[in-house]
Amino acid sequence: MLISSSAGAGLLLATGDPAAENVREVWPAWWVGDAMGVLLVTPLLLVIRRVRAPVRWSRWPEALGLTVISGCLVPLATHNPASPLFVVYPLLVRAALRFQLGGGMTCALFASVVATAAAADGVGPFEGLSEVQVMIDLQAFDGALALTALLLSAVIAEQRNTRRSVERACQELVEVLERPTAGEPPALRPPREEDGRRHGADR
Repeated sequence: MLISSSAGAGLLLATGDPAAENVREVWPAWWVGDAMGVLLVTPLLLVIRRVRAPVRWSRWPEALGLTVISGCLVPLATHNPASPLFVVYPLLVRAALRFQLGGGMTCALFASVVATAAAADGVGPFEGLSEVQVMIDLQAFDGALALTALLLSAVIAEQRNTRRSVERACQELVEVLERPTAGEPPALRPPREEDGRRHGADR
């Protein structure tokens, strides 16, 4: 991020771009934009090769419903002058809890892209704000989205790993208890009531 922002600002200065006259605003904006890219895009790229579609058909309606609701609610929240951006977080939490990092980061990236479009158009919560205020509000929103998705996904992944470890330990314990000890004769089967009746009949 430091290399990218410094190289970009230096290139603007070298080419005499008018935007380079205010390097103190260009460099932080460039750096923050790269930081949001690292928080939102990089985790999704790292897990995309491990993401699998839900094997159980029962999860497809949930994924489809969450996609439709997000596609309708996020644009309304980011383009509404009442600034209801907080309504995005329940969707993000649901996506992270049910579909872990892949679902959470996909929802966060979609909300960030739609919010960026609203900020570029100067509508919704970004209407009437200066460029610096728009940048601060947008990056704070993106950062909160990314950190919420990452933290929730990490908690869910840790819980699943712990449960798998406990199940594996229980399975190993069952195998050890069922395995006969070397040199020990097999356990005698206790006599049943039917055996006693059969012996009495023989007598």
